[in-house]
Amino acid sequence: GEKEDVIAKIKRLVKEAKTPTKDDAFDALVQDLFPGAIDNNALEEAVVSTLAKKGFKPSTTLLATSLCADELARKLEDDFVKIYGNNFNLGGLSGFPFAGNTGFGAMAAHIPDDGHCLVVYGPHVGIAADGTVGKVERD
Repeated sequence: GEKEDVIAKIKRLVKEAKTPTKDDAFDALVQDLFPGAIDNNALEEAVVSTLAKKGFKPSTTLLATSLCADELARKLEDDFVKIYGNNFNLGGLSGFPFAGNTGFGAMAAHIPDDGHCLVVYGPHVGIAADGTVGKVERD
């Protein structure tokens, strides 16, 4: 069996995560631009909890990602790796996989027998403090 309940594990990882200081004004700006948007921690907890209830276990689930190549997407990918183990990276400028048919075939060959595959894909978008969409203010 699994060493740690997966739902307890994601809750622990989210609690331990180093996250930016909460900024209510910025969060309101994000919600205005993208109603219903959630942060990585909320997404991770929702995905892992939902899939666990459907029988997805880290030992029988292949993680495959197709996230934007920007370093801003690495935290999401790394956090899912902490739950599901190794990641089959399908690439992804703007979140579109560039592995093609051959890559998807290779990915499918890595899915455990009677197991599952979690495909996490998508772009990211920066939002500057002044509300400019498409701009990332880096430290």
